[in-house]
Formats: sequence, C-alpha cells, structure tokens
Amino acid sequence: MARQPTPTLVFALSLAWFGTLWSAESAFLVRLAPLALVALVMSLRHDPRAWHWHTKAGLIGLAVGLVTTVLTYPAHQLVVRHAPLVADSFAPLFERARLGSPVWDLVSAVIVVAGEEALWRNLAPVALERQGSRRFVWTLCVGLYGLSQGGSGSWVVVAAAVGLGGLWSALRVMTGSAVAPLVAHLVWTLNVVVLRPLG
Repeated sequence: MARQPTPTLVFALSLAWFGTLWSAESAFLVRLAPLALVALVMSLRHDPRAWHWHTKAGLIGLAVGLVTTVLTYPAHQLVVRHAPLVADSFAPLFERARLGSPVWDLVSAVIVVAGEEALWRNLAPVALERQGSRRFVWTLCVGLYGLSQGGSGSWVVVAAAVGLGGLWSALRVMTGSAVAPLVAHLVWTLNVVVLRPLG
C-alpha cells in the first residue's frame, strides 16, 4: 500500500483542478485528463481493493446513474421555463467542455470522472480523516469537490457538483466501494455532458 495521502496533497490537487477549469477556454475535459490520471493512479496505488469490481455495487451505481440522468432532463426543462437566463448558460458551458471529437470527448470524460472519484471520494476522505467526525470529513470532501468546479465560472455547475457529489459520496460510504459512485457518475456524465448535452 502506498503512502497515506495528506491534506496538503488533496488541497493542492483541488486547487489545480480549479485553476485548470478557470484557464481552459475550450475542451476542458481533455485539459483535465492529465490531472485526473494523476489522482487515479495515486488512488489505485493507495487502496486498489476499493476499485475491485463488485456486481452489486455496480448495479446500484447503474440504477442511481439512470435515475439521476432521467430526472436531469425534466429538471432542465423547468429551468428553461422559469429561469431562461440560467438555461441559456448551459449550451456554451457544454461546448467549452468538449473537444468536438466524439471519441476523444468520450475517452476524456471517462478519465475525468474516474479522476474525480479518485480524488474526492477516495483520497480526500483518507487524507482528511483526522479533521473531525466522519460526517464532517465527508461534508468537507463534498464542499471541496463543489469549490473545485467553481473554476468553470458557473454557479449551476457548483450547485450540481455539491448535490450530485453528495449523492455519489453517500454511495461510496454505503457500499464501501469506489465502483458504485464511479458507475453512477459515469452514466450521468456521459449522457448529460457528452452524448445528450443540455442546452
């Protein structure tokens, strides 16, 4: 097992994530991929067992991913009807996310999702475990995840990251596996950001 991740490392990676999003005028999924790979490799070295495939966890993640995906589209329609200025910000944001090549967009999205899970649902809880109670630590991890997405310049992205990040964190805690939140996160992101983007 690799050396224990530290709070300094987690905060540094979170800040780097924010900075990468902030500075990327386009294709930020591709630009985030190297940073995501670093987090993923570190997590795999630190606790490879957390990433072992468990069918039950995978099915739970699939179910949660499908439900959140299905609910996202009518929620978006409500926003379009009642807050059109907010809705108008979605299309440019998702355009910024993608490179324009379906294959590269898909590959980079998978890498980025895995990196997010590695950093904020696997490395961060271990690194911050001495900062307080388990509930406080997980709340801090969700907050860090949300703040790191602030580099996108969109409060909607931050709100979605806190809401969905909280759900994915709950999956991580309940199943004891990285598989369930990874699958749920992948299903949602690949649909809503890459295959059938909002806008």
